[in-house]
Amino acid sequence: MSSQDPHTLTASTRSTALLVARIIFYMGLLIGIGFCAVAVGVLFFKGGNLTDPTERALVGAVLVGLGVMSFGFVAIARSRVAKLKASR
Repeated sequence: MSSQDPHTLTASTRSTALLVARIIFYMGLLIGIGFCAVAVGVLFFKGGNLTDPTERALVGAVLVGLGVMSFGFVAIARSRVAKLKASR
C-alpha cells in the first residue's frame, strides 16, 4: 500500500486504509507508553526480579528502545493518516 498513491484508491479502499492507519496510530501510542512506563518501573523502582543494576539497565534500555520503535510506527501511521485525509 505504501507504493500506491491514495488518489488512485477507490473510496471504500481509502476509508479502510484510513481506519487501519488510525488503529495502528492509537495502538502504537498505547504500546509505546506501556513500554516506557515499564522501563521507568524497572529502572527507577527496581521492578521485577532483577537484583543486579547492570541487568536492570539492560532491560530498561531494551524497553526504552521498543518504546521508541513503537513511537516511530506512530509517526509513520500519522503521516499516512494525513495523506489519506488529504486525498478525500
